[in-house]
Amino acid sequence: MFTRLPETTQRYLLRDAEKRDPVTARRSHLARLLLRERYLTRESLMFRVESLMGFASFGEKSWQDNFYRDMRVVKAALKQAGFDLKYSRAGDRPGYYIAGGSSLHLNVITEITGALGEIDQEQIEIYKFIPPAQKFFQACSIINLGKKISMQGIAHEHYYLSFEEFLKIILSILKKASIDYMVGGAVAAWPWGEPRSTQDINIVMHLGIEQINALSQELEEAEIYLPPDIILENLNETRGDLPINAIHGASGYKAEMFLMRDDDELRKTAFQRRVEVDFGSEIGEVFIHSPEDLIIYKMLYYSLSQQTKHIRDIGSIIKTRGDELDYEYIQKWAIEKQLTAIWQEIQRELDMR
Repeated sequence: MFTRLPETTQRYLLRDAEKRDPVTARRSHLARLLLRERYLTRESLMFRVESLMGFASFGEKSWQDNFYRDMRVVKAALKQAGFDLKYSRAGDRPGYYIAGGSSLHLNVITEITGALGEIDQEQIEIYKFIPPAQKFFQACSIINLGKKISMQGIAHEHYYLSFEEFLKIILSILKKASIDYMVGGAVAAWPWGEPRSTQDINIVMHLGIEQINALSQELEEAEIYLPPDIILENLNETRGDLPINAIHGASGYKAEMFLMRDDDELRKTAFQRRVEVDFGSEIGEVFIHSPEDLIIYKMLYYSLSQQTKHIRDIGSIIKTRGDELDYEYIQKWAIEKQLTAIWQEIQRELDMR
């Protein structure tokens, strides 16, 4: 008889428990975050977990008690594996950390090294001289080709919609609803770095309560169904950073809509720094993230999702823009958002190439 469950069985049971029990899910996320990075404060850990799980994941009223109760369990669980979780009150690096560990787990360093190693320097040299409209056209061509291939053999009721047509629909909706915006994500990275495929459009919106009904109605006319109460619920939440997903059912494309909030200084600053870029005659001028703000957000999203596409995007932007970037601004927010270790590792790896 087994006295200890096989690791594969343990992992399966844990994943099942995470789906059924939010407390187990919270504690699992906390443990993973602490193993990957050092010096994460309570605020930073809660923001990351709520960005992964949803608003008020720690509860509406007793969230502080729940957090510290979770941390006691996480500390005990890590101790079982030989890790000593401590807390630093040093002014330059406050937060929880694993004693004796490096600033980043070896797996994180390996991920960053691998993602940056995929960048083709010769291709980057070409992209430095290609205008944003041409990069936009190239990226859309890649996406549209993949869409057409995936639709082969599918019934005719699944009509084809190009990616640029979807972006045009979203921008038209925002214009009709009189909503200020800026585009982020991969689409914003294309002008500053290299084109790549995506199925999503990230939109940051300056949305007022009085504009919610107009936005919902305009989306519905485009066969994107997003009730006003869902939008209002997201607007009223103050913790976490989950988008509203506006999905175009017929095509499968998605617009991830992030809302501006008064207490979000980074997003407010990024919105003030947005840049208007020409995406060509079919789309026209589009407001997008500045390259510096895009780098900051992609570091943050990498720390949450562990998706290395964000690191590659950062690397392509740095290699393409070079000394034109405001590195002091990036460093300031990297410190503020406790992303310094990731930022330093990216710079160290790029300096070696």
